[in-house]
Amino acid sequence: MARACGLRLGSRRYELVVLDGTPKKPKLIECFSGDLPPHTPEFAKQRRAALKAVFKRVGKGLDNLGVALDVRGAAFRRQNVPLSDTSKIESVLKYEVEGQLPQFNIDDVSVDWMVLDQAGDSSSLLVTAVPKDLLAQVIEDCTRAGAEPMELELETSAMVNAAQSAGLLTLDSAQLLVHVGEASTAVAVVDGGKVRELRAIHIGALAPDAPEPEAPAAEPTVPDALAEGGEEGAEAAEEPERQWTPARVVSGHQLDEVLSRISRELARTVSGARTVNTIDKILVCGYRLPGMLGTDVMGVPVEALEGFPIEEGATQFHNSGVVAYGAALSRLGGGSIHAKLRRDELAYTGTMERLELPLAVVALLLVTFLGVQQIFLRKEIKQTHDAIGSWRDSSNNYMLGDPKKGKKGNLVNPKEPKLDNNGNVVRVDGVEQRVGRMDGLVNYVNNFCGSVDGKFVDDEQMPDRVAQLKYIEGQLKKGINDVQKELGQVSDVPQPPSALHGLSLVLGTLADNMDAEGWRPSFRRLRATSNDRKGKDSTVEVTIDLSLFGESDTEARRDYESWLSRIEAQPWCLKVDRRATTPLENGKGIATSGLKISVDPKKAEVL
Repeated sequence: MARACGLRLGSRRYELVVLDGTPKKPKLIECFSGDLPPHTPEFAKQRRAALKAVFKRVGKGLDNLGVALDVRGAAFRRQNVPLSDTSKIESVLKYEVEGQLPQFNIDDVSVDWMVLDQAGDSSSLLVTAVPKDLLAQVIEDCTRAGAEPMELELETSAMVNAAQSAGLLTLDSAQLLVHVGEASTAVAVVDGGKVRELRAIHIGALAPDAPEPEAPAAEPTVPDALAEGGEEGAEAAEEPERQWTPARVVSGHQLDEVLSRISRELARTVSGARTVNTIDKILVCGYRLPGMLGTDVMGVPVEALEGFPIEEGATQFHNSGVVAYGAALSRLGGGSIHAKLRRDELAYTGTMERLELPLAVVALLLVTFLGVQQIFLRKEIKQTHDAIGSWRDSSNNYMLGDPKKGKKGNLVNPKEPKLDNNGNVVRVDGVEQRVGRMDGLVNYVNNFCGSVDGKFVDDEQMPDRVAQLKYIEGQLKKGINDVQKELGQVSDVPQPPSALHGLSLVLGTLADNMDAEGWRPSFRRLRATSNDRKGKDSTVEVTIDLSLFGESDTEARRDYESWLSRIEAQPWCLKVDRRATTPLENGKGIATSGLKISVDPKKAEVL
């Protein structure tokens, strides 16, 4: 079964309750209480030591810990917003309530809220604001003591959940719930089982300058509890300056003052409460002030907040642990108020925690896939290199042969040139035969790709076989180019563009559409000139005088414009110098003269 712990952490005292079971039938396992040190330079360390001692006694259930704080540092406000969507309220609430919290910097507080009423698209909210540094200190102390709280809330919400679990909140009446703390008193107005108002009274049961009487024998002092908490607790018990006496409630004339002020504030709350049902009782928990129970405030009786089902043989439960009981009940999933004071801190942490496992699985699968892919790629590269090496060896054997075995290769030097009777070189097809034309390539293959003791030299100089083939290809192209230059087949002097080619490109666009479009051109003059511009690309300029016939001059002009548009769309067309057209005398066509078209034949697609 589920187990949860609830801790009320006050300024001078703590109560811890351990529950087991379900939200509807919680079972009380244990309850602890003890005093905390006063605010001294050693306060934080001593409070952690006290919590560490009690956490060690609890053991199981601390992984589901809820902490309730006193209300002395909190502020409660009512806020109306024109929204009903929870996510939208969450995003704008801080800015809406900022004007009602002048004592705080809105970025330094954590804001929690609950819906009081909703009508259409508007909501009435009860907002709680608590300083973040106070929450951070509590989280740090609990974490360093051995248990990080899953959630934080105030005494008010925990007290309401506990009273609801005890069956004290009825639907046909209203109640005033009061928790008397050390330095403050938490008040909650409940009407019909729903919270209507929360407030804090800044006066509690502890006297700040009260004398230090002896501790009662039935309640262990904090140094005794620390002595059971290990080395840190032992150090606190040995040093006198770290010891303190249990906090004591007010007495004498101070008690009268506290009772008078609390009663006066409760009377103001009763008279100003906006409830549908009449407040029939005031239920009090926390510190029991003598003379408070059994009285009435404005005719409303004051009673103890009790009535929790305690099984026979279970740990004795005291009225002061009601808030801790409510905090533990919230961690079990019970209660109607689910406070979230850690919402700012855990806004992104919770999302990341939910994504950690899927992201880890995806990352693991990705790494596995990349590893397998790397293995296959390495094998494929090795097979490719082996294939290239085999092809290279076969090519070398074909070209060079095997001199050791007397096998002649197919790549040999050309024969010596033939001389005539006068000693002149015999010409073949007008080209002189020259000795050593392929000597460079043969020497390269012999030297660079030759075999030395069964191993090719290029494997040592150039391990990458693809690079070897590229290098050989470059050398072959260089040798071929040198031979072509020697034979006059290749020249470094660029040739001018062909004027005939440029003219054929222009006329080709017209010929392609004569049959399909029914164009009827008549050329009076055609001229193509090659322009050789130094430092720039050469072009061909085509000049045309033509007439274009049609059913009317309008149709002929439309065919003419369509033809020029086709020319301008070609990649080889640089510029079209359009000329004015003149209708023919019979109105069956148009005529134009001096139409100039600049063409770059190099840009024409090679079919």
